[in-house]
Amino acid sequence: MEPVIVSVPKKSRRGNIFNSVRCNYLRNDLPCYHSACNYCMSSFAPLKSETIYILSFDSLLTYFSFLENQDFLAPSNTVFPQSSFVHMKKLDLKLYDKMKIFIEDKQYAVFPNEHHKETYVPINTPNRANIAVEVLKGYYSKHLPDINVVVISNNLEAILAGSPLLDKLPVVISDGPALFPDHISYDQAFTLIKQGDLYEGVFHVLREDRGKAWVSINKGVRAELQVSVEGKAGNRAIDGDIVAVKIIGGMEVEDKIELDEGVDVVVTGKKTQKVLPSIQAEVVCIIKHKYKHYCGSIRRTGFIHNNKEICMFSPINPKIPEIQLLCLFPHLLEDKRISVEISSWPAHSEHPIGHMVRIIGNITDLATESEVILLEHDVIIKPFTQAALNCLPAKDWTIPQEEEKSRLNLRDRCVASVDPPGCKDIDDALHCSLLANGNYEIGVHIADVTYFVKANSSLDLEASERCTTVYLVEKRTDMLPGVLTEVLCSLVSNQDRLAFSVIWEIDPKTARIINTQFGKSIIHSRASLSYKTAQDLINANKPDELTQSLKRLMHISKLLRQQRIDEGALELASTEVKFELDTEKQGKDIALYQTYETNSMVEEFMLLANVAVGRKIVDTYPAYSILRRHPPPKYPELGVLASKLQKLNYSLLYSTSSELSSSLNHIKSSDHYLNTIVRMQVTRCMNQAVYFCSSEFDRLEYHHYGLAAQIYTHFTSPIRRYADILVHRLLSASIDVESLPDSMTDRRIMQKICRRMNFRNRMSQFAERTSANLHTYLVFKNRGSSEEEAIVTDILEFGVNVMIPKIGLEGAIDLPGNISEDGISWIMDDKRILLYSHLLVKIEISFEHFRKTINLKLLKTI
Repeated sequence: MEPVIVSVPKKSRRGNIFNSVRCNYLRNDLPCYHSACNYCMSSFAPLKSETIYILSFDSLLTYFSFLENQDFLAPSNTVFPQSSFVHMKKLDLKLYDKMKIFIEDKQYAVFPNEHHKETYVPINTPNRANIAVEVLKGYYSKHLPDINVVVISNNLEAILAGSPLLDKLPVVISDGPALFPDHISYDQAFTLIKQGDLYEGVFHVLREDRGKAWVSINKGVRAELQVSVEGKAGNRAIDGDIVAVKIIGGMEVEDKIELDEGVDVVVTGKKTQKVLPSIQAEVVCIIKHKYKHYCGSIRRTGFIHNNKEICMFSPINPKIPEIQLLCLFPHLLEDKRISVEISSWPAHSEHPIGHMVRIIGNITDLATESEVILLEHDVIIKPFTQAALNCLPAKDWTIPQEEEKSRLNLRDRCVASVDPPGCKDIDDALHCSLLANGNYEIGVHIADVTYFVKANSSLDLEASERCTTVYLVEKRTDMLPGVLTEVLCSLVSNQDRLAFSVIWEIDPKTARIINTQFGKSIIHSRASLSYKTAQDLINANKPDELTQSLKRLMHISKLLRQQRIDEGALELASTEVKFELDTEKQGKDIALYQTYETNSMVEEFMLLANVAVGRKIVDTYPAYSILRRHPPPKYPELGVLASKLQKLNYSLLYSTSSELSSSLNHIKSSDHYLNTIVRMQVTRCMNQAVYFCSSEFDRLEYHHYGLAAQIYTHFTSPIRRYADILVHRLLSASIDVESLPDSMTDRRIMQKICRRMNFRNRMSQFAERTSANLHTYLVFKNRGSSEEEAIVTDILEFGVNVMIPKIGLEGAIDLPGNISEDGISWIMDDKRILLYSHLLVKIEISFEHFRKTINLKLLKTI
């Protein structure tokens, strides 16, 4: 080995420059990874082709989205230089991490040219990254003289001549007259932001009008500042970009626009009224693009440019402008959903320019549209990596003897799970037994997922990226592999299972908790019940142990629920529907989801466990605990709702959660839907509950408004929520079962994970809502037009928003006429449509401009 002394300038956290000196050892016995090589004889030799492709550093940046979605550059013919990744890590850590996982998962060869005598390029060589590739080419040409070696730089289009893969490559369109002002440089923008002449923020586009946007500014201001950006002042910014803006007029107002990140595959017409901030600004620099893969369909124009047809890509997301594509084979893309990446947006173009990433599928297929829903909401749908799968035990795994000795043996307890019908990933189970002193022993038993998912393992890291299981109507996308979610962890009946248990001794008359115990356990569930089956058992009141356990649980749950309401907990409402699916898993019929008292029973004990665990982990780890807080509601929106209700002679007070809860209980009407509708509207005035690390907020800010709980966390669903996995580790350490992983004592890491969990959780909710809209569309596509009763939920400037309570569908109806002066009715000819009045509407569907739409039309007032 030959040592090389390397000195690299680095910057400290304080901004000081220093030289980092290290010794790099060069060797000549490193393998080439080609199976035809008789000299290296490496056990890992994925290269098999007679032609080897080496991607230059620049081509890695340009073609990575192409690389992810093709089979031309395969492990059998492509090698990556280590030097490119060293350079990539310095420039773009996020892309480096993504590329590293991709290459490891696909098992491409990475040649260690940084450590080979014949391929090493001195550290201070100008244009080192690209020179290193040419040196590596020379090495392979000499080492394997019968192999053709090709460096891919900007010549991939020539290599792929005549192939449909050409449409996946970024394109450049020649210049024309400028339509937008040039962006200033990043360095110039940074200086002006520091001086206070410009402001940095995130660019958000209005869903209803792509020509209007606002920028939320958090840096350099005392409190969040929002400014409006309209028309050409957007200067080629895309929704989600980080931009630098210049203030050009207006004055500050207090009302803030709320962000809505959902993307609907099906348009229902439901609208919200948003007023832009009065401060006006223009974008002068795009600091960081949020270029991602957008889903949609193409519209052919017939115009030809450089032998390619100019096509316009219409994104599903209404916030994204049409994107210009150059297609060599446009006929292959007709009637398809495709994903597209924006390559650039030059100043001379009305539209951004992009290239196709891949064809998702036919526009009429359910599988295609469901994948679009997942992709548009950033749900990770790729298979689990082999490294993650290697962490799993065999399917026939059994509980080791040493594990049995260290756990509470609760096999004799009458444990049962109560879940929706058909549930396979069973997180939780319950038991209630009568103690000798007349008190109840109640246990909540949660799947011990952390026994199988070890901290910082490949499986754990992948779960931390996915964060949550996403449930679409016809399928789910798991956070963890199926062998855990459905086999080893799921608390199915008649099987021994590892659990994490919370056990209380409770006074049966008052539900007062006498003591609480936490422990790792082994349970043997007696039954996996649906909510209806459990309710039927309770109603039948048989003397068997299971029925009596459920009866006792029901009794205590009612006492607990009343205590929460007395303390100010809210009972809100939402529209949850159940679909009947046909043989192809498409929506065939739809109805409101039926709930039973057992739904509430299970919920109460899950809440009780989450509160108990939250208190325990905060007491032990006040700085590192993962908790869930629910901030106070959006008071301006509650005020608007209260004003409308007052005009209808209903009182809605909301200074405290107790007052709001009491007001909702006193809104009574002969219309039994009214209270439910109002509760739904109050729900939409709430802020999102979020995960946080306890060091981020003062203790008083831990409060969960909706539950009226001072401390709350998520412990009861570790199969489908990563937050619960973290909480299980905290609780294990709190009771001295295991030590707390070092990464969980790093507040910055935990805060970053909490932000990711909040984002994934929000996207999951949007995806599930959009999936329900898609299947509603399919129901009426099969059924044909239908007449249904609807309730007016809002009066708009162009008509009314309505909800059809029978199926939970919401949408807008455009009407002739005008809104009344008091804002609570619509005046149309001689008719007056009052807020919360009932209408007869017609439901129709249409498919135009690549969009599936559910249309509502007024037939008559009721």
